[in-house]
Amino acid sequence: MKTIRNLLSIILASFLLMPGVPVFAAERMSLEDAEELVDQMFDDMEGSEKVLEMPDGGFLYGEAYIAPAEDITEVLISYDSETDPDSKTVEETKIDLIDDLVNGTPTIQPRGASVPTQNYVLGPGAVYKSSPFSGAGWRFSGYMFAPRPDTGYYLLWTSYGDDARVGDIVQARNTLNGTIQGEIIYNGVSKYINKATLSHVYYTYNPVDGSYYVVANY
Repeated sequence: MKTIRNLLSIILASFLLMPGVPVFAAERMSLEDAEELVDQMFDDMEGSEKVLEMPDGGFLYGEAYIAPAEDITEVLISYDSETDPDSKTVEETKIDLIDDLVNGTPTIQPRGASVPTQNYVLGPGAVYKSSPFSGAGWRFSGYMFAPRPDTGYYLLWTSYGDDARVGDIVQARNTLNGTIQGEIIYNGVSKYINKATLSHVYYTYNPVDGSYYVVANY
């Protein structure tokens, strides 16, 4: 049975990677469901705190920078939610996200069915919250994650609404190719994962609509 499931995973993943095959986001949410989800996402933050929406649709609190896959010390773009002019308060962000979930036009999901090629490197105390997941097949975070080199080796991962896995880029690629690898993180249970010298990727199969993950450097 496990062999059959792995074979189906390979076939479906290959289909999702074919040119011209779009993967669409979930249908719009009801206002009640959207409010409940967004309140849960930001229930650990004050309404006046500032967060910055990132290029992949997630939200950053604190400092981070984008680095290439092969070198987490190379700063390509840096971010700081406290000083960035595009930052918004948590309260403003919640309003915008609820409106998008309820009224937004369904579009191709920004998180792909392929393994990411760049890093988010999180500064001390930084927190990244993904936007809600949807889609079919293996779905991967838009970026790999690593702590800033001078802050240690661990990041704290939490998956909400769905069980998932966290693995390095090799484990993520092997999983996509049918050999499931990586550490399991269970729904709502936070887990510290030691990156050693490697960045890590979040991934899940047939994600529950509205599920999301949080990764923090503390």
